[in-house]
Amino acid sequence: MFLGVSLTPFNVINFCLLGLIGLVAWIRYAHGHEGNLPVLFWLAVVGHMKLFEGGFDYRWVAAGGVSALILRFEFINKTLANIVQLAEFAVLVYLVRRTVGLMLLW
Repeated sequence: MFLGVSLTPFNVINFCLLGLIGLVAWIRYAHGHEGNLPVLFWLAVVGHMKLFEGGFDYRWVAAGGVSALILRFEFINKTLANIVQLAEFAVLVYLVRRTVGLMLLW
């Protein structure tokens, strides 16, 4: 048991996903939009969705992936970039809430 959650393979993978969410948020908001790690992170989330069917809503994940791609590969003005970054942050909050919910069987 770790923090009241049994350490099954599913929960360990979700703990790792929570750590990656924190890492991506730190990279995105501390180092700017040019990194490739957030794009790779969204590919990992899609892999998590395929491995554990029904865990995440695909519309939220698609919105996060598209926002990461827009921030990485488009040259947009600062205001629009901040709006897209806010959308990605909202999806990251959804992922944290849903991942904790999956681990605690909500």
